[in-house]
Amino acid sequence: METIIIDAVNQVLAAVVCAAVTALAGWAVTLIGRWKKLLQAETDNINDERARTAVKAAVDRVGELALMAVETFEQTVAGELRAKVKAGAAPREALAAVGKMAVDEIYTNLDKKYIAALNEAIPDLPHYLASLVESKLLEMKTGGGAR
Repeated sequence: METIIIDAVNQVLAAVVCAAVTALAGWAVTLIGRWKKLLQAETDNINDERARTAVKAAVDRVGELALMAVETFEQTVAGELRAKVKAGAAPREALAAVGKMAVDEIYTNLDKKYIAALNEAIPDLPHYLASLVESKLLEMKTGGGAR
């Protein structure tokens, strides 16, 4: 009879221990899941911050390059060409070609990492650069872009 009672107690103790181990394992899995989510959120914040920093640096650099390209082309080509267009000696499309040359100059001088960052942030980078060149030209003409 004693062995039956000991066997029953052992079975109950084994069931209690198994239940406790299962509960602890479930709690540990839940805790690990929460830590994983927290770590993932922190990693996303770091990646977003790095991406923001990279895009900001790229935008700053492309702004500098656009201003330099506009100033260079204005001093070398555009002023004289504008006078020819006004006099009817050159087609108006020639001025648009100078703008395209300025955009090409920006691409030539812009580091690949900046181009990659801008391509991720700006859906139509060529259009953005063309608009930026026009904006810098207007700034320069109105006196806002002089260094």
